[in-house]
Amino acid sequence: MIAAGFLALPAVDDPLAATLRTQVRAVAARALLGFDARRLPAPLAAAFAGHQARLRRDRAAALALCADLDVLIGALVLASPPHAAAAARGLIARLDRGQPYDDGVPITPSLPDLTLARVDRNPIADLEAHPDKHGNALDLGGHAPAAWAAALTDALAAITAALPALAGELAITLERVVPVGFDRERHLSCSYREAPGLVYLSLHPDPLTLAEAIVHETQHGKLNLLSWLDPILANDPAERVPSPARPDLRPLFGVLLAAHAFIPVAALHHQLAALHHPLAATPSFDRRRRQVLDGNAAALATLASHAHPTAVGAKVIAALVDLHAQLA
Repeated sequence: MIAAGFLALPAVDDPLAATLRTQVRAVAARALLGFDARRLPAPLAAAFAGHQARLRRDRAAALALCADLDVLIGALVLASPPHAAAAARGLIARLDRGQPYDDGVPITPSLPDLTLARVDRNPIADLEAHPDKHGNALDLGGHAPAAWAAALTDALAAITAALPALAGELAITLERVVPVGFDRERHLSCSYREAPGLVYLSLHPDPLTLAEAIVHETQHGKLNLLSWLDPILANDPAERVPSPARPDLRPLFGVLLAAHAFIPVAALHHQLAALHHPLAATPSFDRRRRQVLDGNAAALATLASHAHPTAVGAKVIAALVDLHAQLA
């Protein structure tokens, strides 16, 4: 049995992810109420200020609104000056509407609130930080939503079999999947700090690849939630170091993100092998498992040499070191 650890693998009924999500909703509500509408172009400014005035009279309503993923994302993106106008435009449309959008496609009864997006309203979806990707345009890749739902359900079943506590946590950490095409050879995924609960995934025929991606991106989501509440690392953001997961030099926080994502992926491999799961019987499984373990060791070595964590960040890294030791 793999031991749970702080923000790495959850224990059964671990409330940490839910607590972080609640706290970040409060951050978003403050951003929504405190944003200076005068920074917006005149037509947007008047409409946004009107909604702000109403919500400032009922701050509890503003906090409740931030339970809606589209409002949460828009409010968090307001903090980014280049994208504030796009965020405000989306927020105005949503607030004018008066209720959440309902154009997502349900994926699986085991996660009734999880949907496959038919429209992506993330105002920063075009931002791309990976050198091997070029944006995240919504694309079903020639496959029907039912095919996406079936593939994702198979991947989620593998996670549930191997890591049931983590699977339970997905009710908090995975709210919407944006489809970004189909490719038999490679898989693409991403997530954004400003969009906790939203992940971008391409469709792939291997359920293990999709299961890895779901674990990977939702782990990013948890660490990103924490980053709204604590710096995690005290290192200079301009510092760049080699990353085992990327071809480009990365900020040290990027290396921590990689370790925080891939060490639970290694736990997924470990448990699938222990269960003699069919996904662990493929010719490529052992090679992939070793590749991930080696990358995790390299990432932890980089963190040990360079990281200056906060007190909370030290708890995150210690949990990762402990989990990796159980798997290596």
